[in-house]
Amino acid sequence: MKAKKKTPDTESEVGKWGQPPRSARYRLMTSEKGPGLKYRSRSIGRPRGPAGGLKPRSKRIQPDDKVPLRLSGRERELIADETFAPDYLTNRLRLVPVGEKRPTASFTLDEWEELHGYVAAAANHCKNRKLEDGQYRLCERVQEILDTHTDQED
Repeated sequence: MKAKKKTPDTESEVGKWGQPPRSARYRLMTSEKGPGLKYRSRSIGRPRGPAGGLKPRSKRIQPDDKVPLRLSGRERELIADETFAPDYLTNRLRLVPVGEKRPTASFTLDEWEELHGYVAAAANHCKNRKLEDGQYRLCERVQEILDTHTDQED
């Protein structure tokens, strides 16, 4: 003998589309607090850092300080050959010390922001899927630098 499915007794046990709510978190997100106001649990909508935790506070640096990032040969090629970045930015990427697999590229935050724009534009207009994925991954790495460093005063 099969057990009968339990039908919801009240309308509060039925979700918007006639199904029971998925979790307590779902109930917190959709319940009303006052006339037409909705509230959310504390964990929803908070900025997250690269490891999934809370976003770290931006490190304050001087405007002329350079921030390093280790780039592979492929990433250097993507910036130098596949974007329209000016020579004053790409020339530093072409010079690599002998015997170093992942040399460090150091730029100021303004230069990183400019490079990010060129790489993002190239990724948005790229027809080759593999090339596009590499450029988007590079964009994410540069964006992480821009998110974790600041040269602005509080």
